[in-house]
Amino acid sequence: MQQLQRQLVRKRFWASGSLLLLKGLQIEQTVIPPQTGENATTESRTHYLPLSRNKNFVGRQEVISQLQQLLFTDPDGQRVALVGLGGVGKTQIALQLAHLVTKEDQTDRNYSVIWMPALSMASFEQACTKMISDFGIERKGEEAPKDAFNRFLSSEKAGKWFLIMDNADDIETLYGTAEAPGGINQFIPDCDHGYILFTTRSREVAVSVAQSSVVKLSEMDDEDAKALLKGSLIAKDQMQNTALINKLLQELAYLPLAITQASAYMKVNEISVKEYLSLLQKTDQDMVELLSSGFRDSTHYDASQGAVATTWIVSFKQIRSLHQDAATIL
Repeated sequence: MQQLQRQLVRKRFWASGSLLLLKGLQIEQTVIPPQTGENATTESRTHYLPLSRNKNFVGRQEVISQLQQLLFTDPDGQRVALVGLGGVGKTQIALQLAHLVTKEDQTDRNYSVIWMPALSMASFEQACTKMISDFGIERKGEEAPKDAFNRFLSSEKAGKWFLIMDNADDIETLYGTAEAPGGINQFIPDCDHGYILFTTRSREVAVSVAQSSVVKLSEMDDEDAKALLKGSLIAKDQMQNTALINKLLQELAYLPLAITQASAYMKVNEISVKEYLSLLQKTDQDMVELLSSGFRDSTHYDASQGAVATTWIVSFKQIRSLHQDAATIL
């Protein structure tokens, strides 16, 4: 029972922690412009991606195939949602799919790819401002950037496009409230030439934006988790100690973000898997501090990832409200 509670704690920690890592993010968008502006032809493609392709990406092929099937087999456009815990790999899967689509050379899959954050209206508006500027889209009079974004993508001039709305976790941010009506969703076009993938931690959001076109993402299976860890480690001979590796992955709840962060910590601090596992299995406070050690690379958002105290307070409050028994362990 205690082991199950500890695993619940770890999963809740990562679910809340991965959200916090993105708070206040400042995205540096990368645009690959073959042809920009509102006079672009439907044959041209303009890709707007904030993150590099993850060269260490492993597994998840069934999920990617399922997303491709749902998204691109309907000629009239589709909305699909990928839902799962924070840290389970939604963003990385969406990123992998986005880069795959940019490399499509078939005429019927000639999509422009656009990546937008949906964590807050502020982050969405910021991205809209940057996007329309880089695309050469002119605003009409006092038109807001988010309105120009909507207008351009709604037009036939935009051609076919694939839009990723990443971290669409809050229903009120998407749809607004009675006191503050309006949300991000009203600026997302619903048209025949648009294909949209939402990533979200919320089942409610997933169903609201995609109805039955929802793909649930769980933690990695044993094979993929080991492949991810092996690809991230410098001393790969450590993988030969199967019992030790199995124990580490169990402690990390098979969550990709946890595995990636753990391997980054081991590389930076030049410690072995055995030493890391020993640190991880100390007191719960030690565990939280260890897992809160930040890392940055070009495949993740540039954010303050090492806010130990703040991360722990938010995580603990969420755990306590959702599962009082698990919180008492802490």
